[in-house]
Amino acid sequence: MGAGMKHKGMPDAEVSAALALRALEWLLRDDGRRERFMAMTGCGPEDLRAAAEAPWLLVAVLDYLLGDESLLLAFCADCDIAPDMPRLAHLRLTRS
Repeated sequence: MGAGMKHKGMPDAEVSAALALRALEWLLRDDGRRERFMAMTGCGPEDLRAAAEAPWLLVAVLDYLLGDESLLLAFCADCDIAPDMPRLAHLRLTRS
């Protein structure tokens, strides 16, 4: 898959984890998004550093995005990702 994730169908676990990490990076790049994410999830900077690739954090990132449609659509537009990919990645990661 290239820079954009336009793939249709269920992504594999590796692609799903990469999408969740990309979403985390996107959230953390903006002060407002970062502060809101940390407030809503209870994750502090130390938690994020310690668990950057932990399955629970990857699922939490996707849960957070899926809970706010405007944020989800902004992420997908900014990162050239099909809007259904975060939901499919979430399904994959919760099944693993």
